Amino acid sequence: MRGERDAELALAQAEALTGLVQATVATVLGPLVAELAASRQTNERQAERLAAQAETIGRVTATVDALTAAQTKHASILAAQAEPASSEAPVPWWRSWWPVVLSIALWEWKR
Repeated sequence: MRGERDAELALAQAEALTGLVQATVATVLGPLVAELAASRQTNERQAERLAAQAETIGRVTATVDALTAAQTKHASILAAQAEPASSEAPVPWWRSWWPVVLSIALWEWKR
């Protein structure tokens, strides 16, 4: 009898200990598991956002490259069309009129 009673007591103690461990584990691990799930969802959203931003950066980079190439092409065309810079000083406007004035004076003098 005593052996049976000791076995029942040991079984009761084991069940009590198991219940205590389960309650403790559930109390401690429950919030941790919930926080881990929330962190996982946050990480997934951030990964999606980063992927979208990477796509946007790729499109913007392609646009900038295309505009830079077009600007370079237009600048080279404009540079080719530009007149070469003169090394001489500009002539005052009144000096460019002397042939006209001289022609009028000679014409009037011959009359």
